[in-house]
Amino acid sequence: MRRITIRLAIALLTFVLGVVAAGLFLLKQSRHDEELSVPNRAASTSPVKSKVPEDWRKVNVGKVSFYLPPNLKNTGLPGNAGVIEAYEGEVSKGKHLYLYYAYGERVPSDDNPSSGQNTEMWVDGKKAKINIWEYGRDELLSNPKLRPGMILSVPDVGDGKNKFEIYAVSFNSEIIKQIFGSVEIR
Repeated sequence: MRRITIRLAIALLTFVLGVVAAGLFLLKQSRHDEELSVPNRAASTSPVKSKVPEDWRKVNVGKVSFYLPPNLKNTGLPGNAGVIEAYEGEVSKGKHLYLYYAYGERVPSDDNPSSGQNTEMWVDGKKAKINIWEYGRDELLSNPKLRPGMILSVPDVGDGKNKFEIYAVSFNSEIIKQIFGSVEIR
């Protein structure tokens, strides 16, 4: 009888220690994911709305508005479906940004399958998607033209007809997030 009690106590203690260890592992993993996964944190909601610097200029297109840094220069149209304008320039020391925005019945993501990590979200009550792609060190060393980037696409701006998209590439992901966070849909 005593041996059974000891075995049960050991089994119970082992079970409790396993549950505690699993809980600690999950807590540590969630903190680690939270630190590394800024895009995933914004995934279930809209882009984080932040105060726009005073010198940024407002862009209005259809039912959408957003802000851009002042030092970007218009580059002309890249030729993709629905693209309204494209810009590029240095946004911080050594950090270059290229972006275009599209609005209409067709946008570039209609024709180009997304690569990278897709996350569904909401922008002012409209369903949206952010596509994020990054490159490893070896890929960047072998092809210096590669740039990490993001696409924010809204498949319906609320009129049942028009779509909206911003494509941006830069090593400064914070500036891209700030631009995406300034998007408003009326």
